[in-house]
Amino acid sequence: MAGAMGQSKLSRYLGMFLFTSAILCMIGFWWSRTSGSDSFLLWANGLKWTVIALAVMGGYMAAVGLYHTILAALGLDGEPGILSRGARSGPFSGPPVDVHHAVPVEGAGVIPEPPGAPPPPDQRH
Repeated sequence: MAGAMGQSKLSRYLGMFLFTSAILCMIGFWWSRTSGSDSFLLWANGLKWTVIALAVMGGYMAAVGLYHTILAALGLDGEPGILSRGARSGPFSGPPVDVHHAVPVEGAGVIPEPPGAPPPPDQRH
């Protein structure tokens, strides 16, 4: 499912690595502080750089979200925007199709099957 949305295996593995790294560094820091070990500084540095990497990636995701919000507000994503004065633009930019009273219109979206038609082969149970 995640691959269909554009998330690659690399980003999933990187996210899993950073999450695991943060948990292990927190446990290691706690262990070293409660057991009297001098290795707490290594665990603290590992946690610091893990949190910095997570913050950088969070900042990148926030910037991408802001970019797409601006595109949507200006109507540059194929839909009518809040700040755009005009019709829709882009693929499938016609009005939504009413499933029960569909009139085939070029570019209006999916045309439903006629009543009584058998379901497609990939939807049979």
